[in-house]
Amino acid sequence: MDALKLNLKAKDQLHPFLTELMSSYSRFKGSQEWEGRGKILHWLIELNGMKASDEITEEQSRQASP
Repeated sequence: MDALKLNLKAKDQLHPFLTELMSSYSRFKGSQEWEGRGKILHWLIELNGMKASDEITEEQSRQASP
């Protein structure tokens, strides 16, 4: 969320944040049931399909925000 507020939109800017977030949550018991897990996985898949210099659109940025 903070990265989006800072107007970071390129894959190589966002992917490390999401990867670290998912890695951190995975360490906790019961993380599989966490409701935000699916949304993070969705965005990781979206970003994995992009080139490093590709940017998410304004619409995608708004959808990623809670």
